[in-house]
Order: sequence, then structure tokens, then C-alpha cells
Amino acid sequence: MSEIGFDELLKLAENGDVEAQYKLALCYHKANGVEEDFEKALYWYEQSANRGYLKAQSWLGCNYRNGYNYGMCVEKDFDKALYWYGKAAEQGDGEAIEEVKTIREIIRLQEERKRNNGLDIDLEEELKAAEQGDLDSQMKVARYFGNAGLGISGLEKASYWYGQAAEQGNAKAQYEYGSYCERNLADETDCIEKALYWYEQSGKNGYAKAQYRLGLWYQTGYYSGRDLEKSVYWYKQAANSGNVIAQKRLAIYYANGEVVEQDDAKMAYWYGQAAIGGDMESQYRLGICYEDGVGIEKDVEKAAYWYERSAEQGDDRAQFNLAVCYEDGVRVEKTLKRPCNGTEKRQDRNIYLRNTI
Repeated sequence: MSEIGFDELLKLAENGDVEAQYKLALCYHKANGVEEDFEKALYWYEQSANRGYLKAQSWLGCNYRNGYNYGMCVEKDFDKALYWYGKAAEQGDGEAIEEVKTIREIIRLQEERKRNNGLDIDLEEELKAAEQGDLDSQMKVARYFGNAGLGISGLEKASYWYGQAAEQGNAKAQYEYGSYCERNLADETDCIEKALYWYEQSGKNGYAKAQYRLGLWYQTGYYSGRDLEKSVYWYKQAANSGNVIAQKRLAIYYANGEVVEQDDAKMAYWYGQAAIGGDMESQYRLGICYEDGVGIEKDVEKAAYWYERSAEQGDDRAQFNLAVCYEDGVRVEKTLKRPCNGTEKRQDRNIYLRNTI
């Protein structure tokens, strides 16, 4: 603008001069010699970019990537950002090349999230089918509304459709609907009683999450009064269905002899199942079982193995025991005869196997 007037710049831009179009866009964008007008700025940035001007292409890529650029806002659009950065990348711009890689990864992660959360459905078509009673569509629609981030209204719609699917006997839907009832998001009176009802229906249909939830429900007694016999029953169902936390809690029941008869073998068995399932604490406790021969045949190498699995997940007790195992490069069989720490005797470590949840 210091070299030519606005009218001359406008004329050049209108005649197709790409640099003039870009500079004109800047004038409207930065209110340089003319009143600020973001709509006109965007128009001239696009005119320049469409004719191959690198700076305009990069600017548009940046703006659509961030949804904002030096006071000028547009709706964030990764597809448009990828398009304009792609045009700049074709001209060899290094920054644009890197941005193309970044945006493609962002888009890939977004698409993966949509798939993982059931947000990639044709909602209109699925709603039509759900309204006609199609169970699969009811589940898809419920999942969509539950994960779409639409606030309370979305969760209430998810609750409704899980309720419809629950009535048709779907075990997952029964559990999910029970959860919505428990959180008072379902259109039900006596929500806690309804939650328990649907958890039990789901549990009876073999759904492990519901079985675990019932075990915890009766253990804590938060809603319906404590009933440890029912808690053990449902933890067993969940444990046999592969629920790792239920397996660990069942192991602790057998370790403590609470409600069930104290049984080291069953304790070690269920710690073993939970350890295989990846539970850090159970891996540590299984290590103790193998090291001390509690409920299982003593095996110091297996003890070290399970300490290592737990240590890798961050259990500081397992990390210490594993360090003792390999201290000074001494063979595992020898180091495992040492105390667990500086003051604690080996036999005292069994307290870690017998505690409350």
C-alpha cells in the first residue's frame, strides 16, 4: 500500500494478479487502508490461492486447520486445510509438507474415534430402523447418542434406545439401561430399583460387566444393603465370564475367608487368572504366592516373572522385589531368599495376600 493506492491494487486484483489479490486480502484482513472485512479478505485469499499463489495457499491451510488466524475466524475444517496445504506442498513448501502429514494423522485419528464410538453411522437411516423395532439399529442409535457429546439430551436419548433394546432381551442393552437408571438419566420412577432389576437381567444373560457391577453393588451395600453372599455369587459369575477385577476381588475373598471358607489354592488360582488378564496388583500378589509357595507350588522363577509383569506397569512393591531378585547379578534363586525390604521378614509379606478390597 505504500507503493500503490488501494484503487490500483483492487484493479490489479480484479485483473487476476495473484500477488495483488493476496495483498488485497491482507488489506481487508488487517484493516490496512480500508475498513476490516473478513468476508472480502477470505474471498481474495481464495482467488489468489486458486491461481497458485503459495502464500495464500499456506495461509488458507493454516486458517482452516486452526479455525483462527490473526483475528480472522472460519469454521475449522481439516479437509479444506488438507486441500490448501496440499496445494502448497505440491510447490515444494517444506512447512506445508509437514502440515499435510500432521493433518492426515489427525483425520485418521478422528475417523478411528468415530468408528470406535459408533459415530460413523447413517443416523437418519438407523433411526428409521430403530423406530420399527430393529434391535441392531436400536443399539447403534443408543451408542451414537451416548458418545456424541450432546449433553444431557443426548444421554437421555441413549437411555431411551437402550431401554427399547433391553426390553428385547439384549444383555448389553440391559446393563447400559441399568447404568442410565442408576445415574437417574432414564425416564423411570424408582430408578435405583430399576437399575438393580436391569443389572440382574443382564447378569442372568451372562453379561460380565453387569455381573461384576452386581458383585460390587452387594459388597458395598451403597443402594440396597450389604449382602456378601450375593456379592460372592455375582463375582463368581463375572470371574467365570472373564472379568479381571471380579477375579481379583474373588481372590481376596478367599484370601480373607470372608463369607467363603479361606482357601489359599483358590486365592492363588483367581490371582492367577486376573494376572493373566493384566491386572497389576494381581500380578504382584501372584508373585508372592509363587515365591512363598502359598496356595501354589513354590517357583522363584515364576515369582520373578510376575514381579516383572507388575513392575512394568508401575507397581513399586513389585519393582522393589524384582530389584532384589537381580541385585548384584545374583541368581534369582538366591536373591529371593532375602527380605522383601530392609525391615520386613519374608513370611510377613503374606499380609499383602490377605486384606480388604
